[in-house]
Amino acid sequence: MLRKLITGAAGVVFTFLAALPAFADSEQSFQIEGNDLRRGPYTGQLTLTQQDDGSVAARRQIRYARDGEEQVQSGVLEQRGEQLRGVLREATGARGRLQNEATAADLLSVQVDAERGVCAGACVGNTGASRFQGQAAPAAKDPEPTPAVESADAPSADDAAPERTPTVNERLGEEPAPSPAPRAQQPSGESFAGYPIYDYDPDLGITDVKGAYRVSVNWQNEDEFDALLKKLLDDPNVGKIEALVLGYWGYDATDSIEILTRHADDLAGLKALFVGDIDYDEAEISWIQNSDIGPLINKLPALETLKVRGGNGLGFSGKFKHDKLKSILVESGGTPGSAVRELGNLELPALEKLELWLGTDEYGADSTVADVKGFLEGKNFPKLKYLGLMNSDISDDIAVALKNAPILGQLEVVDLSMGTLSDRGAQALLENSKIKALKTLNLEHHYMSDAVQQRIEALSPVKVIADESALDPDYPDDRYTAVGE
Repeated sequence: MLRKLITGAAGVVFTFLAALPAFADSEQSFQIEGNDLRRGPYTGQLTLTQQDDGSVAARRQIRYARDGEEQVQSGVLEQRGEQLRGVLREATGARGRLQNEATAADLLSVQVDAERGVCAGACVGNTGASRFQGQAAPAAKDPEPTPAVESADAPSADDAAPERTPTVNERLGEEPAPSPAPRAQQPSGESFAGYPIYDYDPDLGITDVKGAYRVSVNWQNEDEFDALLKKLLDDPNVGKIEALVLGYWGYDATDSIEILTRHADDLAGLKALFVGDIDYDEAEISWIQNSDIGPLINKLPALETLKVRGGNGLGFSGKFKHDKLKSILVESGGTPGSAVRELGNLELPALEKLELWLGTDEYGADSTVADVKGFLEGKNFPKLKYLGLMNSDISDDIAVALKNAPILGQLEVVDLSMGTLSDRGAQALLENSKIKALKTLNLEHHYMSDAVQQRIEALSPVKVIADESALDPDYPDDRYTAVGE
């Protein structure tokens, strides 16, 4: 289930995806190193201090290698189940939308492994977007008591090898997470496009060519994704599989998609592809760094079902024709307008269902009605029956544009759910005579007044799906998409 976290203008929500263990001491520090998407690599320290009232004080201090600028954030966090959340106020380095303010807001997610003394996380917000990892800073040790009797065979202090603090990568490599029990013979219990999902295990290989194989790593070994993907592509049965799922790939999908595109000829029989099977406990939907997948789709001639999650960096370049694609679902808190236009320019004669989450401008969406023109005209989609332009902060504009949309004559379902539809958009639908020819009109999660909603629900014989309005009469202009963060 996707969830949305709301932070204050100067706030940072801390989400601990693994329960933070009780501190052995009142303070725990981690030496961290990371890389910011815009500003490059950095190093620093994250310090968590237990307070007498049960809260946790947090301080994050980093220095960017590129320009030497230092950033300091601090605040008080509260335990909420397995999460620590709180507001951090930044003393220096305010950038982006808050460059003229005294504070800046970032969303920070941290996972802590107490036994191994390591942490990893990601930080996205006005100051940048980055991932980092760290290890517990070495604590000062009490001096060892002098033994009463010293053995003649005991090595002297001069002979002892000097201690060296291992690097983060060494520490992570020293004590790898235990390998999961083999699951290739047993489905994970999940499914995609009607195929049972198997988590790919290179030791067992592909054993059920009628299953969907998922390539995924976790935050502790995210650098191994591409190697695992290559092993799957080298499997002698890879050409027989019909479904592939790309799960958590680490920070960015670009290299992984390029690898898959180069080996696409080995997947000639692939019918279903899911790019971005990443849950909120791995990365919020607005954090997912995707890629241009147009060249990949163009090289998979048998593909019938495509699902994509995450809009950052997403593209459908190539303006090509694909004869087999029947269903496309794009889930995003903010799909770039360029990706929307590219998808609308593809020639997809077999496409029957399209669900496109456009998102909000707060998380990267910059679409206008002009960007969805290709879908409304319908020239490239002669068999389209289900058009979903969903989770959008321009729902009203889309509803108005539907009045003169040629595609409406062939559709059975129009889905404007999860968006910001108000009375303005609803009135345009009421005045559109072609709406009554639909089988279903989905307006779930809307901002219509009660009076207008009653008129919409009276549209017969159309099945109208509309839940209770999210409209706040005191703040009628406050409208939000169902999924953003």
